[in-house]
Amino acid sequence: MLNEQPPVPPDARHGIPAFAATYRINLLLALTMFIVDQMLGVLELGSLEALAVLSFVVGLLLIVPCTLVQRYADRDPWGLAIAKGMLIGIIVAIPTSIPSVLLASWGIASAGRGKVIAANDTIDTEGFEIK
Repeated sequence: MLNEQPPVPPDARHGIPAFAATYRINLLLALTMFIVDQMLGVLELGSLEALAVLSFVVGLLLIVPCTLVQRYADRDPWGLAIAKGMLIGIIVAIPTSIPSVLLASWGIASAGRGKVIAANDTIDTEGFEIK
């Protein structure tokens, strides 16, 4: 049929933990961008939204460092690192602090993924990785 979905294995993870494990963002990056967005939010409220353009520009400028952190700290391929960097930069560029809460939650939810992967990988006595 046209709308038929492939069967899901019974041990497959679902929901937010599965999304966070698949599309992991660096925890330090997420928390740093959360703090930057909160600081920009305070600046916007203090100026009665007159400096919302500054928040937009800073968010767009943060795309490059976010991409580089994702590429080199989390070892993402370039395409995925650019996509995550753009998403994080756009979230920070929104002139309100509400979306940054989702960004911080996403970073915290994906923080344990590296430990899970390391626990599943083993190294034999000759130094070859076995999966």
